[in-house]
Amino acid sequence: MIKIWIPLLKIPSATAQQKGIRKRKNGKPYVYTKQDVNDVRQLFQAYLCKHVPETPFEGPVKVKIGYEYFTADRKKLTFGPWGWKTTKPDCDNLSKLVLDTMTECGYWKDDSQVAQSVYEKMWVDSKNYSGILISVYTWNAAGHDWDEKHYDQ
Repeated sequence: MIKIWIPLLKIPSATAQQKGIRKRKNGKPYVYTKQDVNDVRQLFQAYLCKHVPETPFEGPVKVKIGYEYFTADRKKLTFGPWGWKTTKPDCDNLSKLVLDTMTECGYWKDDSQVAQSVYEKMWVDSKNYSGILISVYTWNAAGHDWDEKHYDQ
């Protein structure tokens, strides 16, 4: 298992699906990636490319991504120091950019290897816990379960 913590006071809301459409001089439209999406991709690369395993994961992997948003609003903290975040952006849209960046960094050959994924959004009461926590697990065929073996980061 690999665990990666990306400390962020403000979690970016830009997603890989945010594209723009422009027209060429000849009038034909083309699709482009918006600048804020590129900025977030570079931010993720700065953290994620530091933790790439020596060899890419092979076979199925499980990825768990937790988005932890700081709030001082006690009403949102329904479980004491935390509470579920049920507002936009959607977890699946946020996670696509993280997975694409992990693929670009070389964690695996293709993000189609992600056989199981768990995404969570929550409010937290401390700026120290605001950020993104990513865990990657490999499949242990002998044990028919996700391997808890910890890789050096």
